[in-house]
Amino acid sequence: MNQLLHKQILSKCLELLAANDVAVKPATQAIIDHFFSTDEHLSLEDFEYFSTQRNLNASLSEIRTALQLLVDYGFASRKVFGDGVERYEHQHVGAHHDHLYCIKCSAIIEFYSEPLEEEQLAIAKEHSFHAFSHKMQINGICDVCFRGINTGLIPLSLVEAGGRFKIRRLEHSTSPGHGREFLRRLQEMGIRQGLEGEILQRSPGIIMVILGNTRVALRRGQSQRILVELLN
Repeated sequence: MNQLLHKQILSKCLELLAANDVAVKPATQAIIDHFFSTDEHLSLEDFEYFSTQRNLNASLSEIRTALQLLVDYGFASRKVFGDGVERYEHQHVGAHHDHLYCIKCSAIIEFYSEPLEEEQLAIAKEHSFHAFSHKMQINGICDVCFRGINTGLIPLSLVEAGGRFKIRRLEHSTSPGHGREFLRRLQEMGIRQGLEGEILQRSPGIIMVILGNTRVALRRGQSQRILVELLN
């Protein structure tokens, strides 16, 4: 974090608000100061926690007002990642970055790729499209989480949407006399050891899987007995 840069932008922010006759209460300024004190992507809940810890007695409405001022005057942008939570990040003039988002621990990693930026502009030009802005967010699992869950085989039921896997073992049904019938049913569905696939969609009762070009609907009980290895 460039603290000097953040202090300079904070000063410009307060000057701009004053120039536009925006009254900034002490609690509001404390919220704004906190925003500029970190590079983290902070949620409304994070600001509420900060307010409580500092005994600001700032109401939820006051916090929302402070954050909306930052957005309205171009000092912050509001982002929604895979967990559906609104977060606020710095909006620097002339700067751009994209995000990697871990669906396990909610880690947010910023990145910038000049070749990727140039390729996107080239694609827009190819389609006679005038691009003003864009955003990219790649959902996945950070290395720490990946190593944590990929120490061995895991049930298919634990793999998130978009996750790629390789089937390593099919476990028998625990119901007496139903082991062979369970395996036969899986084989009829095209599920067998060694196949690679991807989770298309998850719902409380059904997991949709792509195996090759085939869509397969699995009940949770079935997916719990299909042991897989996660693929990068």
